[in-house]
Amino acid sequence: MRATAPLFVLAAMLSHASCGDVVSLGSGTDGAPAPSADPYSGPFSVLVLSLTKGYHHDSIPAIHQMLRDLGPCVDAASCAKAGDEAIVGAKPNSSFAIKIAGAGPECANDPTESMPGCDGNACMPGTTLPSITGCTQDPAKIAALLSEFSEASLRKYQMILFANPTGDDFSVSGPAGLAGMTAVQKFIEAGGAYVGLHSAGDFEQSNGFPFYTDVMLGATFSTQKNPDATPGDIAIPPAFADHPVVRGLPPLWSTIDEWYVMRRDVSTLPGFQILARLNAVTPFASDPPANNRPVVWVKEFPPLDPAGTMTGRVFYTIRGHHITRYQEPLMRKLVHQAILWAAHRLN
Repeated sequence: MRATAPLFVLAAMLSHASCGDVVSLGSGTDGAPAPSADPYSGPFSVLVLSLTKGYHHDSIPAIHQMLRDLGPCVDAASCAKAGDEAIVGAKPNSSFAIKIAGAGPECANDPTESMPGCDGNACMPGTTLPSITGCTQDPAKIAALLSEFSEASLRKYQMILFANPTGDDFSVSGPAGLAGMTAVQKFIEAGGAYVGLHSAGDFEQSNGFPFYTDVMLGATFSTQKNPDATPGDIAIPPAFADHPVVRGLPPLWSTIDEWYVMRRDVSTLPGFQILARLNAVTPFASDPPANNRPVVWVKEFPPLDPAGTMTGRVFYTIRGHHITRYQEPLMRKLVHQAILWAAHRLN
């Protein structure tokens, strides 16, 4: 009997599709997927979550557009179209396509994703918003959106990317949410990739999804006493200067952001690598120490099969509050390298 290709071998062979496209797989004469020597090679697909049952960041459309720009960026010519740079050391043809959970095909080429009815904070009951951004309080729409995170649906993707979601979305959303939590855990443990930006850490705060909050991220948002546009220096420890996620970034990167304070210091937990820390931020009396807090961290999950190679990878950064953060060349480079590393396209 022909051996079945692992879940993420299938994902690695996905065609480069835009939001809402039907994805096709190459196959042999009997309909089985064509084999691949490297399960982490070629174009891949990313499922993006921006559901906001809490604070709604108006930077969400900017994240989506950044991802659309970076997806086809594989060489100097393709990257120059959006003013980005090709990532040195990436595997050939490491393009990616995004599907925004809850969105139809109209999201593929919408650079603005205008948000009428959204007050800029919480997406309030009764507002009418495009499903593109996931800003909804309708239980039926939320259940449909979260159903995209079922085990069957996640077979189409090699990465899930949480772009500024907020609220207890999975854990209080009934069967679809419960199934989604189980599917996400299996996805990561079986070798899938995860990238989380900013309020991905202000997510499932009730700890109803402990695998996400305690195992994947390690820490969740506590406070933002350093509001947006607070200056700070991001310091990359010398030991991690050549890590693929931060390679080529300045060892001391002076910038601004809303600098989250997390409930737990992930550097005290096993398995996490702190690739960048925050310095030169004015502390507040009620804060934990303002300086030296983690800004960028990663984690790898060992293969389920001791002889296997399917390693799940997780990336998170506290950065990314304001729209303009996603126009910064260095921030875009960080996110692009994080996506490629987590998807095993950059080692």
